[in-house]
Amino acid sequence: MKRLIGFDFRTSWQDGSPTEHGSLAELCFKARHGTETVICRVPCMAILNVLQAPAGGGGDFEGSNGANGQGRRQICEALYDANRPAFQALARSKIAAGAFAMSIGHVRSILIGEDELISKMRETILLH
Repeated sequence: MKRLIGFDFRTSWQDGSPTEHGSLAELCFKARHGTETVICRVPCMAILNVLQAPAGGGGDFEGSNGANGQGRRQICEALYDANRPAFQALARSKIAAGAFAMSIGHVRSILIGEDELISKMRETILLH
């Protein structure tokens, strides 16, 4: 029997791992996969680098070229909200494939990277 995947509409922030993902903060949203909770993490810089440019915001946000920390988070949240179906589709495919980063009891984690986000956004643009 196939377990359903459902998403929570709330987002939260957690400290990222700059050495691992190149981002100081990660936007997180939650999914339910059967009885398991899955935390879906997306590095802030991935969202800004991939989605801000098509939205007319300019180029690369690495370093001090972008907005301050709180401003970056607001921009990321707005871009996430505007592209929620793409984020959820990516998360759904990673969860279904069992591509979990870590497991703590009934809580699992996935990471949506910049390359995956680029691919999904190209696919989304081609469909419209």
